Amino acid sequence: MDKIRASASLPLMSHIVEVDGMKLLDGGVGDSIPFEVFTGMGYQKQVVIVTQPEGFVKKPNSMIPLFKIFYRKYPKFIEAARNRHIRYNQCLRTLEERIAQGSAFMIRPSAEFKISRLEKDKSKLVELYDMGVKDATALMPKLLEFLEK
Repeated sequence: MDKIRASASLPLMSHIVEVDGMKLLDGGVGDSIPFEVFTGMGYQKQVVIVTQPEGFVKKPNSMIPLFKIFYRKYPKFIEAARNRHIRYNQCLRTLEERIAQGSAFMIRPSAEFKISRLEKDKSKLVELYDMGVKDATALMPKLLEFLEK
């Protein structure tokens, strides 16, 4: 249960979770789209789901000054957070190359949708969910074709 809790422990919003002697937070800071891990495990095809529409470019994190205060004992974490946008954007470029080569398939929202990380407005959540169902349904024939090749 602690590993699950750690995977959902957002920086600045959650406490660091200790598991097997390691201090953990949400892994998105270190590897936002971890498809390369599966390549290393020998998977030849990957289906990747991202939460941003085409054309999205991650910008530097404006919360770094707070990270420096709250996580001053963890300089490598601060550095990873400071450079996250660079790694994320490179990861998207690599993923696009894999898609062009036919070894990856990406599912992403068809449009930008403004929602908070801690959204409580149920109507917004339902609207976003419905968009996801519609987008996935529209992509299903292409996804099946990708998987059958």
